[in-house]
Amino acid sequence: MNDQQYEELGRQYSDFDDCYVKDIDPNEIIFDKLLSQVRKNGHVVENAAQIREIIKQNDNDATFLTPISVRLDPSGHIELMDGATRTIAALDAGAKKIRVSSYHSGLFGNDKWKWKIFQAQANEHRVHQSNTEADIQFFISYAYKSGELEQEVGYKFESNKKKFLQEASKWLKDNVYENNPKNTNWIRRRLEKATEGNVAVAYENYSENQAISHFVNHSGTGCTSVGIGPSNATSGISIRCIKDTIRLNPNLIGYATHDFVDHPQLKTHVLFWLNQLSTADDQAIFDARTTITNFYNKFQKAYNCFGGLWFLPQIKSGPNAENLQDIKRVR
Repeated sequence: MNDQQYEELGRQYSDFDDCYVKDIDPNEIIFDKLLSQVRKNGHVVENAAQIREIIKQNDNDATFLTPISVRLDPSGHIELMDGATRTIAALDAGAKKIRVSSYHSGLFGNDKWKWKIFQAQANEHRVHQSNTEADIQFFISYAYKSGELEQEVGYKFESNKKKFLQEASKWLKDNVYENNPKNTNWIRRRLEKATEGNVAVAYENYSENQAISHFVNHSGTGCTSVGIGPSNATSGISIRCIKDTIRLNPNLIGYATHDFVDHPQLKTHVLFWLNQLSTADDQAIFDARTTITNFYNKFQKAYNCFGGLWFLPQIKSGPNAENLQDIKRVR
């Protein structure tokens, strides 16, 4: 536990130390120095040296430290669950005693998930070894991939992606990172990253280079361009890539009209795919395609500034599955 948690328990229970805290030889504690943490890179070993020196200055007595949290198993083993840096420092200093708390052992028992939540909460120290951004991402990924986060929210990510991201991010903020300055939106973006694996199974995404390469290989236009805009035009085709429906106006129409005026010998071909897939389903892709088709038709009718609209295949499975070795010319 950290200082704040210890102080709060002391306020709740006037006899907390008498009931739950005792001094033991740190050599009696069982723990994995690398993996018994929810930090991305394991324990903050570099901080152990500072604590070790303080322990040595205290006559090699580590009992002044905030109690570490341990799990007691029926066989009598004492397993470290939080406080690895303090324990490593005590061992390195040759301390004979360190304070341990068994309070949370009674609460969590063998429940791995509850211990993981507690570890993440305990890492929110007042001092510099608090959770890093990488630590938070690591925990969020674990929470999602283990299925525990879906259990907490009450339904699967796939059943309602947008709602899940909203509610799960709020749960993480309220229950794990309440005291962390990172807000719910920041946590949501990290959760989106954790769900990318699921999204990749269902949908294809592209970088601009990948999209252009796909167009060159499968459009049959004879275009061999390796980039966007008139400076990279081949076979009379200038490529513009659009990845969402947010910046069609002024971005797309601005590019197209300028290209049309400055390079009348070229035709601007628009390659479209939906890049934001974290909350997408088949219908979201279809809706985005409808939006850009309507936009394209409107300005093509008024200015005749385009040469073609193409949809890159994205849906990998289900009744709407698309041939990923194809590309659809819409206009």
